[in-house]
Amino acid sequence: MMLECWTMFSSIVPLTTKIRLGAILVNLYRNPAIVAKIASTLDHISNGRLDIGLSAGWYQREAEAYGVAFTTAHIRVEMLEESVIVLRQMLSTENKNNNDKISFKGRYCNLSNVECNPKPIQKPGIPIWIGGGGKKTQIVAAYADGWNYGLYL
Repeated sequence: MMLECWTMFSSIVPLTTKIRLGAILVNLYRNPAIVAKIASTLDHISNGRLDIGLSAGWYQREAEAYGVAFTTAHIRVEMLEESVIVLRQMLSTENKNNNDKISFKGRYCNLSNVECNPKPIQKPGIPIWIGGGGKKTQIVAAYADGWNYGLYL
């Protein structure tokens, strides 16, 4: 059994005061603007203890079971990069105006005047971790705060 992480975090937060919360999410399953809104809310209710983890996804059978198109690895990585850019823009606390609206036109993600208000507690934003290797390491270098290579012993 594997519980849905955002719901689980919401129930754990009131029971803890020190631990950080984080999970590697499959990028294919969630719109990045909605992830930003959920993450900002969890950052507030956890008093700034959330990390976001993202992966391009690898488990084709799971994606298909959820009815999600499992594209080529190259496309999944491009989608991941667009999502990280959107998350960085929406979750940045460095903007002077807390009500900044974000528009993004990418190949896979198109947003028009979305906002994330309130912004996260953490400055300059919620830490973002990227999971995986290969081309994803370039995304890590360009945008991420951490890297989970995924070694399982």
